[in-house]
Amino acid sequence: MHMRGKYIQIGMIGIVCVGLFLGCASKSVDINNDGLPDIVQLRSLYLEPGIYVVLSEGKNPDGSIKYGEPKKIVSSGIISDIKVFDYNSDGDHDIIYRTALAGGPSNYVLLGNGDGTFKDPLKLGKEFDFFKAEEGGG
Repeated sequence: MHMRGKYIQIGMIGIVCVGLFLGCASKSVDINNDGLPDIVQLRSLYLEPGIYVVLSEGKNPDGSIKYGEPKKIVSSGIISDIKVFDYNSDGDHDIIYRTALAGGPSNYVLLGNGDGTFKDPLKLGKEFDFFKAEEGGG
């Protein structure tokens, strides 16, 4: 989902995308396996573009979810798309992303550690079809 507006709604979570230029895609998933939704965000047209993770930090007294500061996990290249699902079937969410470079698109996977952190990016082979990759697994 690519957004050019300032606000999108994912389930019960409101996510505000603010920047000089707005190009934002967000996905709500439990990255750190604490039972609360976290946010994976692609900021493609920001002053500091990249892939960010915002982890939940428990609940506020009113029952709403408290979030920490966004943490940039990928900052290199021009990232055009992301998908979040359990790519390697280990029970942890992984992030697949596509870069748009002059030599053609390249696909990478960040394998999740289950605690909100990820291993270094691995480049996927040319046979990997980004658009046919299954989302929502895990």
